Amino acid sequence: MQGESAGSAAGEISFTCARCGLQAKSGSLVNPPGLTEYIQLIQLFINPAISAGEFERRYLRMFKDDPTIRPEAEYDVLNRLFSDLDVYLPDPGLRSAGGLDEEQLRSTAAAAFGVLVELSQHTS
Repeated sequence: MQGESAGSAAGEISFTCARCGLQAKSGSLVNPPGLTEYIQLIQLFINPAISAGEFERRYLRMFKDDPTIRPEAEYDVLNRLFSDLDVYLPDPGLRSAGGLDEEQLRSTAAAAFGVLVELSQHTS
């Protein structure tokens, strides 16, 4: 990452990732989500307290905005669920082979939930 950029407000630091070009300002990622926040969101979906569409929106935002470098086991589970959301389509007419419907997405989310809960108990 690179340090302060020109045009920043006094005391504000901007960063640019040399690998991917992602830019962030100091304070923009104040509280990145912990594993507990992912677990709680997934639990809301599998209960079901929120719709698949709401889960998709919230999970994708959380995952994409998360700057945390996670242990490989955690990342693999979270990234797999991200990939499952990528192939989720509620409309069966648009769903291709290998695409997931809502029931299948809830099933993969439930599996991810179980693994994440187990991982969280080993890191606490």
